[in-house]
Amino acid sequence: MRRLMVPLLFLSCSLGFAQGSFYRAADGAWKPLKATTAGAITKFSLAPEDIGGGSTLIVVNKPKWMVLDDIEAPAVVKVLLDGQERKPEELDLGAVTKAPSELALAVKDDKNPLDQAGVQVTLDSQPVPAAQVTLAKLTPDGKSLRVAVKLGTVAEARHTLTVLVSDMAPARNNASLTLKFSTAPLLANGSFEQADSQGSPVGWAPGAWSADAATKYEAGVADGGVAGKKAFRFKGIGGSLNLVLSQQLEPLKVGAPYVLTGQYKTEGSAGISVITTAGGQDKAEYLTHPLPAAKDWTPFTYEFQLKPHQSLMIVPRTGSKGETWFDDLKLDLK
Repeated sequence: MRRLMVPLLFLSCSLGFAQGSFYRAADGAWKPLKATTAGAITKFSLAPEDIGGGSTLIVVNKPKWMVLDDIEAPAVVKVLLDGQERKPEELDLGAVTKAPSELALAVKDDKNPLDQAGVQVTLDSQPVPAAQVTLAKLTPDGKSLRVAVKLGTVAEARHTLTVLVSDMAPARNNASLTLKFSTAPLLANGSFEQADSQGSPVGWAPGAWSADAATKYEAGVADGGVAGKKAFRFKGIGGSLNLVLSQQLEPLKVGAPYVLTGQYKTEGSAGISVITTAGGQDKAEYLTHPLPAAKDWTPFTYEFQLKPHQSLMIVPRTGSKGETWFDDLKLDLK
């Protein structure tokens, strides 16, 4: 008989509660295993045909409470986000003005206790400090567990919080819950203080739509900002001028009121467009807020709501000769 390499599950329990040893056969059924134990050494033998020639699980000294034939994952039966009940599928929050303070969930298994020591909580793939995670049994048998996570202070960025809870079945069935949210500004680099080596603002794409051979213009970050040192400047020189500065955003909440604010000055006229698409460019929707000529820096406010969409662009623009400046652009949920 050739030797087999098999994973073992050793369980520490008193002899009074031990119910023998078992292995999982090739057909998935659990069968008694003849094993002898002397001190720290346990001996047993299995033929390749017993396990189908592959690997198997071995349970030595099975405790009375363990249900071997358990392939069902634990269930998340309740979720609270900052004290308000949520459905698990409602935890992709998108952009938020403030990070949630606490995520709490109740997990239940019908057959085996839950593994408190094995609960895993990560934020952006990094373990959350143990001091921020509270575990509490909801039933004496350990088959129901409450997990509460305090998020604390988070950076302005997109975040993913994941909670993984396993049962104590031999093969370990898992329940997981994911919370997604973003505390990053909806509109990046709206002050135009960040620019690349070519003078283009980071996060933005300057250009000319409907250009012709005679189109001539300048576009880039320049000194003279109203909110900081820098601002964005268009200079229309000649030809067809449809000068745009676009930023692609993640889809926003449908029907919610958003407010776009900023400051501008222009020798001619300018505008702000909010462009969404739903299923293709032929289904684009343009929302446009005109900005009249203004010699000096002038604040503006544009409130809008969006229909269902798959993509979104914010587009400061001008069609005029001469200079048009933008600065201090911000987008917020009202």
